[in-house]
Amino acid sequence: MPRLVNFTDEGWLTIGMRATTDIDNISDPLSWIRDACRIFEQIAALPEAQLEVPDPGHDVVQAEEQLAAARATIETLTNRLLAGPAPHIGVATARPATVPLPDAFEGDLTAYLDFKTKLNNKFRADAPTFRNEQHCLSVAVSLLKKGAADIMRPYLREDRIDLTDITEFWEVLDRAFDDPDRKGTAERNLRALRQGKREFAHYFADFMRLKADVEWNDAACIDALRTGCAQEIRDVLRVQLTPLPLTLQPVADLFNRIDLQNRQWLAESSKAPAPTTAPPKKPLVAPVVPASQRTTSNPAWVGPAPMDLSGSNRTAARNAARAARRAKAMAEGLCFTCSSPEHNRANCPIQAQYDQARALRAAATTDSTATTTEDTGTPSQPAEN
Repeated sequence: MPRLVNFTDEGWLTIGMRATTDIDNISDPLSWIRDACRIFEQIAALPEAQLEVPDPGHDVVQAEEQLAAARATIETLTNRLLAGPAPHIGVATARPATVPLPDAFEGDLTAYLDFKTKLNNKFRADAPTFRNEQHCLSVAVSLLKKGAADIMRPYLREDRIDLTDITEFWEVLDRAFDDPDRKGTAERNLRALRQGKREFAHYFADFMRLKADVEWNDAACIDALRTGCAQEIRDVLRVQLTPLPLTLQPVADLFNRIDLQNRQWLAESSKAPAPTTAPPKKPLVAPVVPASQRTTSNPAWVGPAPMDLSGSNRTAARNAARAARRAKAMAEGLCFTCSSPEHNRANCPIQAQYDQARALRAAATTDSTATTTEDTGTPSQPAEN
């Protein structure tokens, strides 16, 4: 029998190991068969020119016996695999759910679009966890409460939900809860949207949520975004000489940087300085007047004594000072009451307050006099006979 002269010694060694291996001790029959078949394919692929008559010194019989034993082992393992249960190799298992379900929808019109977006995201991200369309419909219907559940009640059967797929489910809910003029509503809300005191990032998030329902170009969106941003951002833009970008996102990034810088500057400037310890105040002590200069028993009084007629000179001094102020005000065109150059005494708000207080005091005095007369019973005029 011809022998494979150029077949490697490693190949013969592998065949020998295969032939001498106990079948019951093979842990992975499939791998064993795969490796043996690979060796036989290598043998079959050798050209016929490599087949020569064996030399007398080589043990050809032993090689043939090893090959026969290897073939027998392959056949035995193959029969065992065919007789046993089919191995579950390479079967992909369903991965666990990764996206949480949205909160239950109770019929609030303002929450419908958010509920629809989150549930569609759940169906798309965790599609392998849903067996079929009825499974998706069952999950969707279980999230409806109160008024929303009443809308879906006519479609519920004992064994199924009478809808084709999840698209038809949304069509039913859209007729009941979706805004019929979503585009117009979004345009009105975009024009009325304002940043206020909140951060620009929050304002821009609301802006993009409404923008998804309109068909504005970048120029219209930039104009609406600039109109609704904070006054501090517009003040910075007013002094900038460079024009704004032509697309929306770079403009939003610029506005956000300005807003962050303004808030950082405001936080730094509002920091209170460290409190400093003020020196204790010295108590005020009235000066002591020598006894020779006193006009009263008070040691600190140097003015006229009580009932001293020389005190009337102070009234004359006040009148002279008042006349000097009036003369100066008249010469410079100032108000006689508050010395303001913007109005005269007739239009002075302080003088108006003085006049109003004077009138109230006069009215109160008149009322108190009339009340006293009524209480005493004294007639205002003598009775005529």
